[in-house]
Amino acid sequence: MKTDIEIVNLFEKKLTNTPIENITVNEICNDLNIKRQTFYYYFKDIYEVCENYLNNSKNEILTGKSDFQTNLFDYLDNHIAILSKIANSNLVSCLEDFIEGLLINYIIEKISSNNLSKELSYSNFVEIANNISCYTARYLVSTLESEFNFDKKVVSRKFNILTSDEIIKTFIDLYVKNRAVI
Repeated sequence: MKTDIEIVNLFEKKLTNTPIENITVNEICNDLNIKRQTFYYYFKDIYEVCENYLNNSKNEILTGKSDFQTNLFDYLDNHIAILSKIANSNLVSCLEDFIEGLLINYIIEKISSNNLSKELSYSNFVEIANNISCYTARYLVSTLESEFNFDKKVVSRKFNILTSDEIIKTFIDLYVKNRAVI
């Protein structure tokens, strides 16, 4: 087995039993019986291990059995204990970036497939998608902060509102209006 995969797998295992602040490079190295320089060969720090752990989950969400939204909420629901720990730690920005990255393509696809705006370029789509995905990702992360209060149905309904065609169209209209003023 490759060492970088072992590090990420151990990180995930430790997350289930250990507060994230107590997971250290030294502890990972000792548990895997590797030198610190081996750890640093693969990862800059624990943040990068967390980032790698989350990025490994992208396939589960993007190529799951259902549509993007169902896969996303199944993933969040199935991993709530670990994601809640990340959401309540100094690694929260890693989780926000991960969710935001997933949402950008989803929203760009919605904009283009629904012909919500024919007057914007692709780079304009990306800018609008960044704004919407940023707000939506922050909302999703805030719902993950308490694993006991995460209600998949409620969160899914709010997600539908935040990423609805009406909201996207409003963002587009504001973008076009602000661009006309400048």
